[in-house]
Amino acid sequence: MGDSGRGSSAYGGAADIVLSIRRAEGKSRPTLRVIHALSRFSETPDELVIDLTPGGYVPLGQTKAVEAKEAEASTLLTTPRKECEAVTLEDLVKATGVKRATGQRAVTILCSNGQLARVGEGKRGNPYRYWATRIDSAQTTPSDGQKEPCEVVSEVL
Repeated sequence: MGDSGRGSSAYGGAADIVLSIRRAEGKSRPTLRVIHALSRFSETPDELVIDLTPGGYVPLGQTKAVEAKEAEASTLLTTPRKECEAVTLEDLVKATGVKRATGQRAVTILCSNGQLARVGEGKRGNPYRYWATRIDSAQTTPSDGQKEPCEVVSEVL
C-alpha cells in the first residue's frame, strides 16, 4: 500500500500515517469503502470498512467482521419462513452470493441464536435444510417462532 501512490515515495516516508481508501472487493454494496493504513503508531488499525449513509460515513469494522454480518443479514432475508420450504446450504449460498465458508459460518451463528432451524439428517439424500424461525421486527412476518402451516394441494382426478 505504501507504494500505491503516484510520485516520489519520499512523501510516504515523511508521513506518520498513510491512508488509502478503496471500494470494497467482491459483491459488496456500492456505498462501502475500505480504508487501508500504514502507520508508525500501533493504535492505528490496518483496515477499516466504512459505509456512506445519508448522515455521513459510518465505521463498520474490519473486513472479515463486516463480511460475516453481511452474510448473516442476507442469509436471514433469503431463507424461507416455513419448514416445508426449507432449503439446503448450497441453495442459500447460491441465493446470497457469498462464499461457501462464509455462508456456513453465517448459518451456524443464526442457528445457534435461534433465528434459523434445520431439518434433515445431514446425509446424502437427506441433507440439512434451513428455514427462518425468528424474524426481525422490520420484516412483515410474525416473530413468534412458531412454524407456519404449509398448504397441502391435492389434485382431483
